[in-house]
Amino acid sequence: MKFPRAAARLLVIPALLCVLATSAFSALPKTGRAGPVTWSNPLLEKTFPLLAVLESDPAVGAALAAHPELAALAQAKFRAIPASAAASKDTTTLDALTAQIDPLLWSDAEIQQVAGILRGLLDDSPALRAAVRDNLRPSGLFALHEKLPDADFLARAWGDAAGMVNLVIKTYALGVPPRYAKIDALAYDPASAYHVKTTRELLVLVRDDPEAARLFIQPSLRFAVMLLQAHQRDYAGRFEPLHAGENQAAFARAAKIDWTHYKHTALLVLGHGAHISGVPLSPTGRASLDAAIRRFREGDSAFLVLTGGYVWPSGTNYCEAVEMKRVVVRDFGVPEECVIIDPHARHTTTNYRNTARLFIRLGAPLDKTIRVLTTDTHVNYIVSPRFQRNAKKELGYSPFTLVSQAGPLELIGKLSPLSTQVGTDPLDP
Repeated sequence: MKFPRAAARLLVIPALLCVLATSAFSALPKTGRAGPVTWSNPLLEKTFPLLAVLESDPAVGAALAAHPELAALAQAKFRAIPASAAASKDTTTLDALTAQIDPLLWSDAEIQQVAGILRGLLDDSPALRAAVRDNLRPSGLFALHEKLPDADFLARAWGDAAGMVNLVIKTYALGVPPRYAKIDALAYDPASAYHVKTTRELLVLVRDDPEAARLFIQPSLRFAVMLLQAHQRDYAGRFEPLHAGENQAAFARAAKIDWTHYKHTALLVLGHGAHISGVPLSPTGRASLDAAIRRFREGDSAFLVLTGGYVWPSGTNYCEAVEMKRVVVRDFGVPEECVIIDPHARHTTTNYRNTARLFIRLGAPLDKTIRVLTTDTHVNYIVSPRFQRNAKKELGYSPFTLVSQAGPLELIGKLSPLSTQVGTDPLDP
């Protein structure tokens, strides 16, 4: 086949809450439609899309702020935050810090209370009805709830968002081990005086801004975003917009491509993680590229997709998809316009999900198959019932349907249109 022809930011604790500025209405991009997606605020909107809309839409915000129960919740959570780091006699232990943070967590009773209020507000607030109809539903970010009536749709989206906020706070403030503790844990020892001091300072920064008391969602949301940044877990916001950066050449080619000329939309190469500090690609990951290029040169796949984020070892400065792209373009001479990267995926499930999202935005037909190249042990996992169970548990659906196993290293399958649904992992939502 003859081929047609950004270093990651590590954000520090913000002194200003620019990431949550509310001066402009946040209209979510239509992630379920063909065409590039540009986020106004990638970290916030990709991780907490419902809350981004509630916070930024002036008319919706006015309706929420005027509701007496929601206003009381906002004040209670805001006033529970210490106004200074010296507000507690015990300023060094995690137990003392936990007592100050607990009010920011959403209890089951509070989640149900807010859900009931939002249901009622749909009848009273034209702005909230319009936000659901014209912004939230068309975004595609709530695909699993799209068949629900508006009240149930909004209540379910709120429950998901509150759970995500709780997960971030429990993990990165209170040190509760995440599902994948080896790669997703805190950047600092949660029992250390440094962690306690730093986290307490974040609380004070939230309390310092009276704007954080405007809406019931803001105290907890602002704290959660600060925590993701403070622990260098702002992965979801990196590399955006992909269509104007790492994937610019591929998007330009996709706009002109005739998909019928190809049997498969892509050859997808799954990441493996270096596991060793200072090593950009694992030996297996590097060797897999040789096998992938041999297959790609057969010419039956429109694109080569490289997927893998900042995963192994925990806190690595290397994004696997970026490193793989560097190798295939530099060492194998694959034109950049034939290469698509997904620099966000942290698990096998999101390798497939994120690829589906990219192909929707490229305008690729999801009814066409993809080839998948990985190790034999990885193939054995993907074809096993365990992969489907994990997908349902982590995502609520399966992003990949197996069509056939083409060999010990290769699978053929299809991607799910449900993949636009916002995820439940704050590091790869």
